[in-house]
Amino acid sequence: MHEVIQGQKTCFWCLHDLIQGLKINFWCLNDLMQGLKKFWKGLNEVMQGFWKGNWGIFKLVEVPQNDKAKAMLEATSKVEVES
Repeated sequence: MHEVIQGQKTCFWCLHDLIQGLKINFWCLNDLMQGLKKFWKGLNEVMQGFWKGNWGIFKLVEVPQNDKAKAMLEATSKVEVES
């Protein structure tokens, strides 16, 4: 009978260790998922910054072209007024 009880205790501790291992595995996975979420959030912010940077460059390039267009319009309107 003593051996049966010892066997049951051993079995219980094996299960206990297995459950502890699963908990640790779960927390590792949870940490991994949290890390991935943070990584994607960071990547998203980098992409947002990239698009804002590109938009800023686009605006910088666009402004002089608009000034050129305005200058051309003013020049053509002056020509029309003079003639």
